[in-house]
This record gives sequence, structure tokens and C-alpha cells, in this order.
Amino acid sequence: MKTTILFFGFTIIAISFFGQVNPQKYPGLVRKTDSLYNAKDFINSAFAFSKAFETNGWNATFKK
Repeated sequence: MKTTILFFGFTIIAISFFGQVNPQKYPGLVRKTDSLYNAKDFINSAFAFSKAFETNGWNATFKK
């Protein structure tokens, strides 16, 4: 019984830590893509936007 509780406790803690990683990356990637776009580097900007959308579950907006 203790092993099961410990396992579920560890799983919940691990999910909460890893669940916070992607949304923190998204705003930084969007800033990078914006700077690439303003520098007229449109191809790399498009690839960076694709990477930003991928890290946010293919959503265009950031939800807290």
C-alpha cells in the first residue's frame, strides 16, 4: 500500500514539474520569432513560429 501511494505521489509531482516547461518556452520563442521577422529573416522566423506553436500544443495563443 505504501509503495502504491509513493508511486502515485511521485507521478503527480513529476507531472507538475514537467507540465510547466512548455508554456514558459513559448513566450521566449515568440519574442525570438518577432525579432527575426523585424530583421527581415522571414524563413527562419517561420520555422521559429512553427517551433513555438509546437511547444504550445499547436495553439497560437498562450494560456496561463
